[in-house]
Amino acid sequence: YSGGIKDRMKITQMTNCANKIVSTAESVFYSGKPSRATITCQLPESIQEISIKSDSSGYYLVIAIQTSTGLTRTAFPSNVPISEGSEWLTISSGVKKIKLEALEDKVEISAG
Repeated sequence: YSGGIKDRMKITQMTNCANKIVSTAESVFYSGKPSRATITCQLPESIQEISIKSDSSGYYLVIAIQTSTGLTRTAFPSNVPISEGSEWLTISSGVKKIKLEALEDKVEISAG
């Protein structure tokens, strides 16, 4: 039972952080270059992956965490082009500062 509660807490932290990153990226993108923002997120323990993927249908922030039932990987879609900055986020739990900067054709996301 407690494992299920811990897993739900991890997934909630992951979802809150990812949604904050994506919504801020969209806001910064629509404000145009040279808009930028810095946000703070609490990444859950047991985080295994933070990456940006794209395919023909769009861009996604992908976060994976280890739960009691296995690896949970979730893709959070972005309505704007996003990319990893030169200083990408470290794969570790805790409070992270994240910088988002609007470029000509995308938003670059990097460690703050």
